[in-house]
Amino acid sequence: MKEFSTPETRDAKMKKVWAFHREKGDPLLVNVEDIAAQRHLYTPACPEGKRDWKTDDKLTDLEELISKVWPTIAHDYVNLSDKHIRMAVSLFVATLILRHPCKIAEVKKIHDMMVSVWEKAPKDSEGRPYGSYIYEGKEYELDSSEWHNYKNATDYDHQIFFTSLIESETGVIAELLIKKRWSVVISEAPVFITTDNPVIAENQERERFGLGTKGTLITFPLSPTRILCMDDKFEEPASQYYPLKVKNGAPFNQVQWAKAYRFMISPRHPVNVLTEIIEYSETLEK
Repeated sequence: MKEFSTPETRDAKMKKVWAFHREKGDPLLVNVEDIAAQRHLYTPACPEGKRDWKTDDKLTDLEELISKVWPTIAHDYVNLSDKHIRMAVSLFVATLILRHPCKIAEVKKIHDMMVSVWEKAPKDSEGRPYGSYIYEGKEYELDSSEWHNYKNATDYDHQIFFTSLIESETGVIAELLIKKRWSVVISEAPVFITTDNPVIAENQERERFGLGTKGTLITFPLSPTRILCMDDKFEEPASQYYPLKVKNGAPFNQVQWAKAYRFMISPRHPVNVLTEIIEYSETLEK
């Protein structure tokens, strides 16, 4: 987020960004260290009070690695076909998709749904459901030996599962991103914003889609002058840098703001950003 610091603080030791909440309060100038900070998100304490730092340490190592090349990626013209750059950026973007605190709520929601479904199944003498399910044309018997532990999962269990997903799925998502065609949209002026949900996936052809679905476009703001785009337009040249063809970043900023969980993060005052988005939306309606 240092790349999105205000012009006045860009060269300062304590860099600041404009932050604007979707639902409450006025725009605020905030230190970048204070944005999206949550203690022990990836190190839940077990009932005995001990913490496992494995996931947190791996995320820190990745951040340190990417920080060495990020200024170049965010402002220069790197070779987007370079396998080392693609691997590092893909891993970083994959963690951004997986590590947000909202994913814990999704884990809980899926858990509650699974419990609700299997509670309706027949039970054995110990109150455990039994039956089978079909996946990709094959039938599997349900292993319910740990049913009672699963049903009564605690917040600690959900957080542990959340951190395990970061470790198990980051590589899977990174491989999907690496297979895409990469390009960057460039603005001469610092017009792009970011948010607390900066990786946006869209598909113009399908209402339900995944990152690996054909036609899915993934965008990610690298800096106020660069937007990384990952698409399936393999008929177009790879590793291209395209100039922004509109007068401001409203087309991209509108999508970023619409998909934000809570915060807009911007080097410019959010009122100016929102004014541009409204004007752009009105132009589309006309």
